[in-house]
Amino acid sequence: MEFDLICPDLWLPQNLPRRNAICSDSKLKKMVDYSTKKIGKNLLDELKNAIKNVRGWGSVEIYVQDFKVTQITERNIKKTSHSIKDL
Repeated sequence: MEFDLICPDLWLPQNLPRRNAICSDSKLKKMVDYSTKKIGKNLLDELKNAIKNVRGWGSVEIYVQDFKVTQITERNIKKTSHSIKDL
């Protein structure tokens, strides 16, 4: 497994923490390399978990940058039947 060292103060896409960051004592984050050229079991497991976490309605977004998955975003949507006229 390959790791990239990321400074904890580095701005991340959408300003969201990456799910696979592991903080070390040196205050650096290690990232798992999720290549789209060679899709491994770890990436598939992360995607399966993200899909399982969607409750009824929602989406899973996968961000790819330079052939690497950089972010997996899970969104849950709450459906309502309220009319905005009632507000």
